[in-house]
Amino acid sequence: MVPYSRVLYIAWDKDVGIRLKSIRSSKGISQSQLAKLTQGAVSKQTIVSLEVGRLNAVSREKLDILLGSLGSDVRSLFPTVTMCLPV
Repeated sequence: MVPYSRVLYIAWDKDVGIRLKSIRSSKGISQSQLAKLTQGAVSKQTIVSLEVGRLNAVSREKLDILLGSLGSDVRSLFPTVTMCLPV
C-alpha cells in the first residue's frame, strides 16, 4: 500500500467527474466560484474537464485543493477504495 501523501497523480474517469460535480452542486457552488475558491490553483476549464471526464488523471495536489475548497476530502470521490490517511 502506498501512503496517500506519496501519491502524485490519481486516475480519473467520467464517473469520478460526476461525483465531483454532485459534491460541488450540493454546496450550491458554480464552477467559476469553485475556481475562485482555489485562489488560482485550479482553473474553471480544469474543473469543467474533470467534471465531464475529459482528463485521465489529476494531481493529488490539485484534487486536495479542489476538495478542500468544497469542505470535502478524497474519500468522498472514491468511497470503495480503502485508504490509509494520517490521523
